[in-house]
Amino acid sequence: MGLTVAVPTNEGLNEAQPQRSSITIACCGDSHTRSGYPKDLQKALQRAVSGVTWEVLNFGACGATASKTQREYGKTQIFRKALASSADIVALLLGTNDAHKVYWSEAGFVASVTDLVQQIRDNSAAKGRPLPGILLGVPPPLYKRNSVMRSMIQMSVVNHDLPRIIPQLAAELDLGVFDAFSVLGGANLLLPGVMLSDGVHMNQIGRRLLAQQLAKQVLIHLGFVHEEVDSPKSQSSNSTTTTVTTSPFANTRRFLSCADVKRKGRAVHQIC
Repeated sequence: MGLTVAVPTNEGLNEAQPQRSSITIACCGDSHTRSGYPKDLQKALQRAVSGVTWEVLNFGACGATASKTQREYGKTQIFRKALASSADIVALLLGTNDAHKVYWSEAGFVASVTDLVQQIRDNSAAKGRPLPGILLGVPPPLYKRNSVMRSMIQMSVVNHDLPRIIPQLAAELDLGVFDAFSVLGGANLLLPGVMLSDGVHMNQIGRRLLAQQLAKQVLIHLGFVHEEVDSPKSQSSNSTTTTVTTSPFANTRRFLSCADVKRKGRAVHQIC
């Protein structure tokens, strides 16, 4: 997969996404968000396009669910603060806690995420602001089969159902997607070294990988990055090309690269 990093001129920008010098991103979700990946996201975006002032805000709430439980994210004070931020982009990463044996309902999860999205859109409309770009996140895979967390959170839901449901829902609601699931090892659980010992939460490496994946999607959404499919020859060699084109910003940099994450004596080729 080739990546062309291009900060467009005024003529090249989508009219719906005018050129701005300041962009605010609200990161909403559960402990995956609260644990700190927004700090890494801010750094990744600043490295990519330093001509923009990026403000990345952390609105994570530990234990939060999308579903209507006693920990429903939509009922929290922190979600109200997220709405008040009037962010240009909202990244919503929920689902791990919804997979709890007591909570899980596919229909309930879909309805609750849809309601959250509508609340975000209604809030902007009520303020007379343009609708924010909304990106739905597919949560990280669940690794541990014998932990206390595993006894409560259903591995089949996290590792099979959510990766199917969330992209489909995003397409139906006309939203973007950022895929923490695949970038952190996917269904084959290829990268145990990016998780804490509980097998549920990301370590520092995992948070950085997630931040890079989300940064890519943010820049694609804003028109700063274009993805191109390599030729079959390039794909067979697992090459990644990045082209930086002329732009009004002096410090446009390559922000995505190939990383080898070595665990247990083997290298897993991870494209961030």
